[in-house]
Amino acid sequence: MAKHLFVIFLLSFTNIAWSDDGIDITDPNIVSALLEVQEKIDSISSSVMKCMDSGKDHNTCMCDNEALILDFNTA
Repeated sequence: MAKHLFVIFLLSFTNIAWSDDGIDITDPNIVSALLEVQEKIDSISSSVMKCMDSGKDHNTCMCDNEALILDFNTA
């Protein structure tokens, strides 16, 4: 019983994040920026996966695509 009370006590101080249906982004500038970021993510992912499929390890492939990653980080 003491354990149950302790758990209830801890839960009373916990913030619960309720999920909603998502965020509706309609501002064309934000949509454009998000699409650009998604294109950069897709480019990095594709390049790194092609590299790894050729037999190289993950770290080598990340280094081989350093320019793409730096471009993404500045975006």
